[in-house]
Formats: sequence, structure tokens, C-alpha cells
Amino acid sequence: MRLARLRLKEGKRIEAGQALRVALLAGQVIPGAMLPRLRLGLDLYPVLDADTRQLVQRQVRLVWVLSPKEIPPLLTVQAYIPVITEALAAVTPADEQQFRRINQLDRTP
Repeated sequence: MRLARLRLKEGKRIEAGQALRVALLAGQVIPGAMLPRLRLGLDLYPVLDADTRQLVQRQVRLVWVLSPKEIPPLLTVQAYIPVITEALAAVTPADEQQFRRINQLDRTP
């Protein structure tokens, strides 16, 4: 993640995207890093390869599952809307089940 930020600061967007890919592959569920990584991925999305775009979309779904309140603020950035919309349209039944379990929506009365 640090390398991705450094590359971006240097204006090397493609290299930043490559470094982000490594960070995403190293561990998709790291609670403190997920949202900053997602924001960086959304910023770099136009220069990412197809596989890394899929990883960013998966990160959207993971953030939605683990911390759904973080998604609406991201939608205030116009460029993020299509990416987030596409990612959430691909929510799987397993994602929904995790969302319900983690957010305690299936409690029995």
C-alpha cells in the first residue's frame, strides 16, 4: 500500500496500480486497511488492468459486508458511482449471507 501511494505521488499511476494489486492479493480482509485501499483503488480504477479491477470490485463488496456505512460516503464522488454500482450488482448469495450474519440481521426474536 505504501509503495502504491509513493508511486501515485510520483505521478506513476500504472505503477501505483500494480503495487495496489499486490496489496490486494496479500490480504483482502484487513479491517484497518480496507477502506483506504478501496479509495486508492477507486482513484486508480481507470488505469487498472481487468484483473485488478475485479479485485477492487471485490474490495467494494467486502467493505459493504463488513462495514456497510462506509459505502454511502464513497458515492458522493461521481467517478466512484459506476464502479461501486457494478460491484454491488455482483453481490453473491454468499456475500448476502455474510452481510446478514456479520450485521446481525437474522436474529431470532
